[in-house]
Amino acid sequence: MIRAHLAEIAARRTELRLNAAFQRDELDGFLERSDVFSHWIRRGQVIAREITQRPLLMGAIALAVFAARPKRLIEIAASGWWVWRLYSRLRRGLFQ
Repeated sequence: MIRAHLAEIAARRTELRLNAAFQRDELDGFLERSDVFSHWIRRGQVIAREITQRPLLMGAIALAVFAARPKRLIEIAASGWWVWRLYSRLRRGLFQ
């Protein structure tokens, strides 16, 4: 009787160890994906900071967009107030 009970405990222990190993592997996968995501967020913040500190670069980017697609730029310029408000909100949110 005790031997059967010990066998059940050993089987349960093995099952719990396998479940824990599986959960650790899943957690590692989630953390790897979140590390990649957080890296891209930090990289985007650095790029945004660099662009906002260099108005000449901002102008060059605008010129490149205009040269590539002038019709699309005109549409964007028509909604310039919306773009400016979005930029202001992002600037306040990212750098404060």
